[in-house]
Amino acid sequence: MFLAFLLLSGCLVSRTARPIIKGYVYDAETKTPLRGCMVGNTFSDNRGYYEMKEKRYLQFTTPGTEAPPVMLRERVIMEGYQPDSLFSLHLNGGGMPKGAAWMMDTIFMKKERH
Repeated sequence: MFLAFLLLSGCLVSRTARPIIKGYVYDAETKTPLRGCMVGNTFSDNRGYYEMKEKRYLQFTTPGTEAPPVMLRERVIMEGYQPDSLFSLHLNGGGMPKGAAWMMDTIFMKKERH
């Protein structure tokens, strides 16, 4: 009986797997924008700007349940530069509304030394 109550009182909600992620990529020495830098699954434009699309999923939940955490870890790769990564964690980020966006700190890529 209690289990039936829990199942009936739950609902399907839209959760954030990754909000919109945006920011800039620059050369660490010259402080100029890097075009064509791969950030996650997208590339920076001629201003060094990138924007990754939001990812969402549906989750069955019961009242009083906290939103799950959102952890972001994306590779940043540019030929001739040392690889880098984006990392961010929001403990209840899964509850963000559709269209939520994170503006990341500027990424300064260092050239590879040979």
